[in-house]
Amino acid sequence: MFSALSCSTSLISSSIEENSYSSELEQEITHEFKNNFKARTQKQSILILIGGFQGSGKSSLITRIKEIYDTNVISTDSIRQSLFDRGIKVSSDFSKYVSNISDNLVKKSLKINSNIILDANSHSRRIAEMGKLLRENNSHYSTVKIFLNASEATLRERIKTRKPISGCYQGTESDLEAALSSTKIDFEDYDLIVDTDKLSQSNVFELVNDFIFSYFRQ
Repeated sequence: MFSALSCSTSLISSSIEENSYSSELEQEITHEFKNNFKARTQKQSILILIGGFQGSGKSSLITRIKEIYDTNVISTDSIRQSLFDRGIKVSSDFSKYVSNISDNLVKKSLKINSNIILDANSHSRRIAEMGKLLRENNSHYSTVKIFLNASEATLRERIKTRKPISGCYQGTESDLEAALSSTKIDFEDYDLIVDTDKLSQSNVFELVNDFIFSYFRQ
């Protein structure tokens, strides 16, 4: 079964008024995650966008990729967990924090020309946003867009049966249902689509690794 391992790495106490957006908090969390970046500057860098609903296996795949390749991982689930740890409730401001912090971290990786994996449900709008971000920062990255596909029944079963991990936001059944009803996937957006219904984590990684290997060897 697929598991999601997106965890916040530390807790920093912040005191902000409820329903009040704080630029200071945004920068604090950005700094928290930036301190965990270890990837080195590359002559030719790659940005990997992973698409897929909760339970599709994104985080498990990314964990395997990071074990082999020198890359910074930017996880929106980890950002969400960091916000929850600070007592920030889901709201329009919550979504703004997640988006802004994620973009801040991408920009910081772009500045040093390091490899990046974006662990988020990278759908059409997000892919377009990343393309715009690359152009605005004059970054000549190779971009690879991968979608992990699975039937709705499989996704629901994985979410329902996976074991919770303390301190890790993994997405909930209600999150999945909301995403399924609100997100339209255009398979034409992606360079590689992997159907994970009947594949093990190792099988998925092998297929993806065969596809991305040449980018890391440029």
